[in-house]
Amino acid sequence: MTKQEWQEHIDRCLPPGIKRPSNKEDKDNLERYRAWMKSHQPTCSQCAARKRTYNQVENARMKRDVYKILGLKRVVGALGGVYYE
Repeated sequence: MTKQEWQEHIDRCLPPGIKRPSNKEDKDNLERYRAWMKSHQPTCSQCAARKRTYNQVENARMKRDVYKILGLKRVVGALGGVYYE
């Protein structure tokens, strides 16, 4: 599940009076949002799918960083395979 799809899912599920926090939001809304998310996420299959996607992206990013630190370059082969040299 992409981030945009997940955000749309959260917007549909949010109860009235709570909205997704932004950098300019007040602390009261942020606390209510976090409390709601704690009760919502354990039972939601769509949130679990987003968590899996997020973890996979982070793991791939860390792997690429390790290869970069080792001085290897990421190369895409003629048939679309990715390897490092």
